[in-house]
Amino acid sequence: MRNYDNDLLKVRYLGGYYNVRLKKNKLYLAERDPVFGLLRITDELGEETGFEPDEFEVVKVLERGGMPDDGERDDI
Repeated sequence: MRNYDNDLLKVRYLGGYYNVRLKKNKLYLAERDPVFGLLRITDELGEETGFEPDEFEVVKVLERGGMPDDGERDDI
């Protein structure tokens, strides 16, 4: 069985708690932090921060080292 812990994720922010750092319904690229169980995302302030995963919906799993398809880069 494949382990997805090290993959890059395309996620949508669903919550409202981090509204200064993230925009609701916007897509972000994220990495799972296996030590703390958080999603590491570069926020709207340009800082890489750990966020609780229950505030996000996984839209797509990108294999480690993989990047979004050419048509998907514009919406992240």
